[in-house]
Amino acid sequence: MGLPNAYPYEVMGAPHSLYIGVAGLARPDIDAAPAVDWVLVGTAGNRSYAEEGVRVNSPAAYNYFRGHGSAAPRKAFRSEEDVIIGVTLADMKLEQLATAFNKLSTDVVETGITRKLGLSRGLGVQTVALLVRGPSPYMDDGFAQFWIPTACNVTSIELAMRRDNATTYPLEFRAIWYDLATSGEEMGVYEAEDGTT
Repeated sequence: MGLPNAYPYEVMGAPHSLYIGVAGLARPDIDAAPAVDWVLVGTAGNRSYAEEGVRVNSPAAYNYFRGHGSAAPRKAFRSEEDVIIGVTLADMKLEQLATAFNKLSTDVVETGITRKLGLSRGLGVQTVALLVRGPSPYMDDGFAQFWIPTACNVTSIELAMRRDNATTYPLEFRAIWYDLATSGEEMGVYEAEDGTT
């Protein structure tokens, strides 16, 4: 069973959920729930996310050749491409905050009646796999998903402890080229159920 989506299906306005797994974790079947290896971000899942929801961004940079005889470009060269997944989280549990500090929930140390999270990140940058799940743009009761086989957390965290609203912080992940992926999917893939297969 997928996620509800009223007609017209391609006009999307629905909560999506972000999952984290070990780098290179296989893409789950589109019509099955993510396996236990995929950990939902946010204690309450997408109800722990700020209203702008999960963001998928694919910026690129270009260089242009311009001939001496014209101001117009004659050829373009792509010099950079990225896939960036982001969400703003309102969840101060240390197991969730650990993600922002490029750590795992297992890095939270429990001693007696306290839990502790070290804030030092060190020189190494941990890589993870990402999965963004939402409804299909082709049908009601179907799934669509972004799968990023390898990404690193590039979050710079700022916590504003306020009395009049939730404390939120951004999580931002940048895809890293994955040599073991199928050709064309090295930075990830987007797929959706279409109801006809």
